[in-house]
Amino acid sequence: MQPMKLTGIGFGKFRSIGKDLVWLDLTKKVNVLIGANNSGKSNVLRALALITKRRGLGGYEIGEVDRHLRDAKNAFLLGFRFQTDEEDGRLETGIRLEFVWSFEGATRNDLRTNLGELRWPVIQELQRRTKGSSYQGQPSEAQRKEIFDNIGEKLCHKSITRSLPVAATVLPFRQITAQGDHNLQGAALIPLLRNWQVPNIGDDNDRAKFEAVGDLLKKLLHMPDVRLEVPKVDRIIVARGDLRLPLESYGTGVHELIILAVAVLSQDKTIFCIEEPEIHLHPLLQKEFLDFLITQTTNTYVLSTHSNALMGPSDDVSVTHVWTEDGVTKGRQVLTTSHGLQALRDLGVRPSDLLQANSVVWVEGPSDRIYLNRWLSLLAPELREGIDYSIMFYGGKLLSHLTLERDQSPPDDVDEGPDCEDLIELLRINQHSGVIIDSDKDNETDDVNETKKRISSECEANSIPCWITRGREIENYVSPASIVRTYAQITEQGEQQLEFGDFDRLQEVLEAAYGDAWEPKWSYALHKPDRARQIVGNTEKPDISPKLKQDIAPIIEMIRAANG
Repeated sequence: MQPMKLTGIGFGKFRSIGKDLVWLDLTKKVNVLIGANNSGKSNVLRALALITKRRGLGGYEIGEVDRHLRDAKNAFLLGFRFQTDEEDGRLETGIRLEFVWSFEGATRNDLRTNLGELRWPVIQELQRRTKGSSYQGQPSEAQRKEIFDNIGEKLCHKSITRSLPVAATVLPFRQITAQGDHNLQGAALIPLLRNWQVPNIGDDNDRAKFEAVGDLLKKLLHMPDVRLEVPKVDRIIVARGDLRLPLESYGTGVHELIILAVAVLSQDKTIFCIEEPEIHLHPLLQKEFLDFLITQTTNTYVLSTHSNALMGPSDDVSVTHVWTEDGVTKGRQVLTTSHGLQALRDLGVRPSDLLQANSVVWVEGPSDRIYLNRWLSLLAPELREGIDYSIMFYGGKLLSHLTLERDQSPPDDVDEGPDCEDLIELLRINQHSGVIIDSDKDNETDDVNETKKRISSECEANSIPCWITRGREIENYVSPASIVRTYAQITEQGEQQLEFGDFDRLQEVLEAAYGDAWEPKWSYALHKPDRARQIVGNTEKPDISPKLKQDIAPIIEMIRAANG
């Protein structure tokens, strides 16, 4: 068993990146680095390629050009983040570790870590897992440093050699050719594609790659009957019925995506660093490509882009805004709508450009989005997030700022900042919108507050669906059977039956059901997004109640209407 799960990697004092590390989220299949020109996105990719080629925690010798500000005193910084696995029975869930090493030439120097914040029994367990020396009683300061260095070295070294694949870079200039050796920029792509079309015996998986490229082409051209042919080593044909045309007849965007698709299918279990995947691509084609990466390949990806089309929220995608401040590159994960709006302003685009999908559903937070996506996938499987609809977060406190009336300002009793103004504009722009609001009622006879009444009234006046939950919150629509199955897996104590009413709090119901056996690490309230993902994994169509079908129907109708 791995001592802990590697969840992030960060880089500092490398080229334009300063002492504040820029982090990648390794729990996601795709990391999107978004920022203006010359913000330092490519330097993050260069740093990633540097460390994955060394395959160990040692000797990151970098040249003068790679040193931050070209100053020999600036030692390269490399950071690692870990957390305990949900299924780890010996370490409590929620433990997060961070290590930052500095490297001077071939020498590994100082270590910064938060190990000292952990309880001593946890540190002892980590020491045991990393096969370090054991100490009776409380160790001295020197011994603690030795322990911390050992745990950090073993965890970080093992993560690079076992958990982090080698990085492969796809550069911005790409062109399909028949000559030369195959590379990720399109050289010798046609012979490779022909080999996939008619693979040798034993290479049958190559045929599946060819079909995956063909399926992508069908989506790009919106032609379900189109097919890909490679009759010769110097020509790709797109056939539809009796009409057969060379690939170049269909435009540069399709040409570009074929290169990218073949590149990422040509290698397995690799970290692909793709610079500017949006070149020659309409925003919807960019989203189709992102969906292709997530659903059709086994790799992980870091994309550097200027395009806001790749910013939509997804369980599989982490977006990091990269910008420069006083000539130094900084990065921050885009976790809220406010962060997204700041990234848009940095790119010089309008807030409305955040809404690339045809319709928008506004929810309070991440767990609401997780439940909504699952219910939509079961009741309207043809609808795709990021293409047919987007889900945006308003956050409970911002609800009072929102208005759908185009000629009306927010109520006088709320403070307006620049982010609030942008949120208001976003809600006004796309009339193919819907809003989902927790009632927060304690019982059937309670009333919702004035803000929720106002939003509901404005939605009704604008023919926009507003779903105020019948019960306390969105969780009260979840089938008790789904919760029982999920917590049987989490607790490993078998199925514990429970009653979950419209106005109950799920956390309180769970604690009451398990009684004295309840453990804090099973908490729903402290791990809402993670628990929501586990619950929807145990939710199928029979688990959807009649009242949920009735209440979600206007949202489905709105999305379908927006997509014609």
